[in-house]
Amino acid sequence: MNDNNVIPLQPKGPFSREAKARWDKIPRYAQMKLLENVWCTECSDITSILLDSAEMEQRNLILRGTCNKCGGEVCRLIEPEDR
Repeated sequence: MNDNNVIPLQPKGPFSREAKARWDKIPRYAQMKLLENVWCTECSDITSILLDSAEMEQRNLILRGTCNKCGGEVCRLIEPEDR
């Protein structure tokens, strides 16, 4: 984990209005689970994401950031609620 052993729930960078609205609908405990379970292709393992940005692509919420272990680029796709 990062130096503080705390995963930020909000991105450091851009967070589109639509993405923020979708993210805010997710309960805090579920937000933490989503951020703590991201696949890193560099580590070939599950890691946590250090969130950089969040945006909507069609109806999917896309969280982009870096791997908490190696610093490689990772992302997390969150499908629409009705799927």
